[in-house]
Amino acid sequence: HSILFNNINKFTCIAKTVFESFAEQNTKYLFLLENQVMTQKSIPFNSKTLKNSNLMINASVPLIIRGQEQKEIREGDPATLALVFWGAIQGVAETFFWHPKLGIPDHNCVVNILRRN
Repeated sequence: HSILFNNINKFTCIAKTVFESFAEQNTKYLFLLENQVMTQKSIPFNSKTLKNSNLMINASVPLIIRGQEQKEIREGDPATLALVFWGAIQGVAETFFWHPKLGIPDHNCVVNILRRN
């Protein structure tokens, strides 16, 4: 299979695209708005964007399984690895919003969570 289409490169593209979007001013405010929606107790749980987050995690699991089968992605529970990957992206986004002078880390820092050693 082509290296351009392997599973780890899909996660690399995702992380790179997301991290590059942090440089845009509007992305920072959209993240803040989403974060406020998720933490407001007055908003019904089923209306929150957690559903979207679950979709991203669930959609990542088959990619991780294929990547593990092809020895590109580390061993471990695919759902847990997906959770850690997306949680790291969210953590970087939140930290960058509150501390922009720290800058945006290289996207490979997050991808390396999944990469097989």
